[in-house]
Amino acid sequence: MFALQLASLLLIACGALAQSCENLGDSTPYSKINAYYDVPGYAITLDADKRCLQPYYRISTCYKLSNPKGNKHLVMQPDGNAVIYGIGQGWGCNLSLGVCTKPVWNTQTWNKPGAYITVQDGRFLVYDASNQIIWGTNAGSPRTTQLCMQNDGNLVLYDNGRAIWDSKTY
Repeated sequence: MFALQLASLLLIACGALAQSCENLGDSTPYSKINAYYDVPGYAITLDADKRCLQPYYRISTCYKLSNPKGNKHLVMQPDGNAVIYGIGQGWGCNLSLGVCTKPVWNTQTWNKPGAYITVQDGRFLVYDASNQIIWGTNAGSPRTTQLCMQNDGNLVLYDNGRAIWDSKTY
């Protein structure tokens, strides 16, 4: 029994199990974002202002990188699009739904199921299921680059502590 539980945990950590999340959109109930798993702790660093994906780790389908406040999330949707969602009320949200999501930025990589996000060779990249780059930023330093979701809502690629790209979603 213990071996089976351990094997399941390893598969989840590797993103190998089928995930049950759906593409989000305007005015989606916030509860739907809870179907997305948090990026595992070994793949990130965090402080009071930002949570960062380290080089060569992935954000696979149905995983999210959230800011420490928990009100902005970079998610990898099943359709292959990487999207930053804000959380709040209003935005045409049906008040009976409570708090809703709102997309504020995306990679426009729809119709690419199995896509994933990584920081590799100093770049923020989206790969398709065949391991081909379908979206990416300019290069930084391979060993010191990290992708950070900040409390102000901005997604920033840092190279040795210096911002080299951002989503301009602050």
